[in-house]
Amino acid sequence: MVDLRIDHFIFALDGSFYFATMRRTAILIALSLCFFVSQAQVIDTETKRTKREGEGWTGQIDLGFTFVRNTNDIRTLTGASDINWTRSRNTLLLLNQYRRMQVNGDNIQNQAFQHVRFNHQLRRYLIPEAFVQAQYDQLWLIDLRVLAGAGPRFAILEKDSANIHFGVLMMYEYENITGGQERNRDVRVSTYLSGNVIVNEHFAANHITYYQPRIDDWSDFRISSSTNLRFTIIKDRLAFKTGLDFRYDSRPPEDLITTFLTWTNGLSLGF
Repeated sequence: MVDLRIDHFIFALDGSFYFATMRRTAILIALSLCFFVSQAQVIDTETKRTKREGEGWTGQIDLGFTFVRNTNDIRTLTGASDINWTRSRNTLLLLNQYRRMQVNGDNIQNQAFQHVRFNHQLRRYLIPEAFVQAQYDQLWLIDLRVLAGAGPRFAILEKDSANIHFGVLMMYEYENITGGQERNRDVRVSTYLSGNVIVNEHFAANHITYYQPRIDDWSDFRISSSTNLRFTIIKDRLAFKTGLDFRYDSRPPEDLITTFLTWTNGLSLGF
């Protein structure tokens, strides 16, 4: 499956575009014309999980390169892989993503993450899980963020056409902010609520929301969510996808605003 994202905009809640240390005109052109794999900040692991229809390895790899030349030279390189391993009641999920955008040879966006998650289905409704994640993100001023956590995942609803899950994990966070502004070592509670629904063969939707307060200071928290709609045009071949990502950080790095919205639209081509 190849996803071609044909529009991608980042908004502040006041309606203005936010571009960190980059030329407004160049970025507007780049974000409007370039194909996007996805944003790394809201990592939706739910849509990457495969149903237990067999054992062994499954997955996909996406690679992309875009070049735009007008008044500026704009290059975008993207890569992603989603790999699942299932055996008996155990599931291993491996996610990797890389993205770099350059305008006239200067990096204006450089981000990547690696995510490893292990699940063991103890009961039909109870699934202990553990994860490790590493990422960097130039746009969000993150030189390095390492997360590690574990906790229970609860299956509230499990049907072929719909499911709802709730998770509560304890998470350790190590974070270096660009420019040496901060070096954080915190313990957070990471809770999430996710849901997927297949209305019919033409329409499906999924949503996930994370809430992550610091365990020693609940006024320091993050909220992030991702909502995605998929409209099938040609079964197993062509679909239109639209999604809205929301991120709120009560204490962002200096010079960043607290709230961001990301809206994506694109075509998904299957072959």
